[in-house]
Amino acid sequence: MGKSNFIGQMANFSIQYSLSVLSVALTFMGSHSDTLIADDDHVTQPDFPEPKWTSTILRGMVFAGTIVGMTSLGVVGDVFGRRAGMLASLTLVIAGSLAAGLLSWGAPETIYTIICVCRLVIGVGVG
Repeated sequence: MGKSNFIGQMANFSIQYSLSVLSVALTFMGSHSDTLIADDDHVTQPDFPEPKWTSTILRGMVFAGTIVGMTSLGVVGDVFGRRAGMLASLTLVIAGSLAAGLLSWGAPETIYTIICVCRLVIGVGVG
């Protein structure tokens, strides 16, 4: 396996991992003291309650970013070369992933907003 094949495979793996990890993260954020809220008799408040707007927007941000990335990073690849386009793409994916992990603190509304913006950046990189 050549170096370029390995880099492409690792990039695809990281992108797919980033896309699929959202549901796991939302499950943990909606839990209370590391237990899921499933008992109707005992009402508990989740550690990070999910605002109503996130149910549709949060999951769609990465796809909106993908559309932007397809159009803009394609031009970068055409004008500056495939290497520059790939580096720009991977840089956006890494920056969005790190920002989502490192900048998500504060009130629940702030956390979900940061995650939405980071998902958009990841989507642009994926595109």
